[in-house]
Amino acid sequence: MSATPPIATAPPDAAQRVPPQPSMRRPDTSGNVPPVAVFDGAKVQFGKTEVLHGLTFDVPHGTILGVIGPSGSGKSTTIKLMLGMLKATGGTVRLFGRDPLKLRRTDRERIGYMPQDFVLYPTLTAAETLRFAASVYGIPFWESKRRSDALLEFVDLAEAHNRRADDLSGGMKRRLSLAATLMHN
Repeated sequence: MSATPPIATAPPDAAQRVPPQPSMRRPDTSGNVPPVAVFDGAKVQFGKTEVLHGLTFDVPHGTILGVIGPSGSGKSTTIKLMLGMLKATGGTVRLFGRDPLKLRRTDRERIGYMPQDFVLYPTLTAAETLRFAASVYGIPFWESKRRSDALLEFVDLAEAHNRRADDLSGGMKRRLSLAATLMHN
C-alpha cells in the first residue's frame, strides 16, 4: 500500500482556496498502540497570513518521519507544532496523546530534535559538546562519557574528539549536532 506523504503548503490566494489534503490516517496494525503524533486539521496563522492550513496525518508508533518540501512549505512550522514550540491557531495536534504545549518531562526525554541551525559552542571540543548536551538531559557524568565516546564513533568523529567545534568542517559540525541530538538515547 503506497501513500502520498503529508504535505504542508503555504495558503494559495484567498480566491483560489484549496481544501485541506486528505487524511493520511492508516489503520492501527501494531496491536492497539496509539499513534505517536496526530495532526487533525492543524492550522497556523501569523497575523493575517495562514502558513499551514488543514494539515492532517498520523505518525504511527515505530515510524521514522521525514518532512521534505520546498522552502516556505511549512516543514519547520510542522515540527515546531509537534514539539510544542508553536501553538496551532486551528485544528488539533497531539504528541504522545497530549497537547504538545503540556508535555511532561518524561515525554520530552523521548524526543530527539536537531534544529535546522544547531548552535555549537565554538570553544568546546566535540567531546565537551556531547557532555554538555548530556547535562541538559540530566545524564550523569560517568554515563555521558560512555555515551559520548560511542556517539563520536557512530558519527565518525572519534578522532576529532579533542577538536574545538569552531575548528570542525561544516559536515563535521552537522554530525556533531546529530550526536548531541542522540545523546539522550
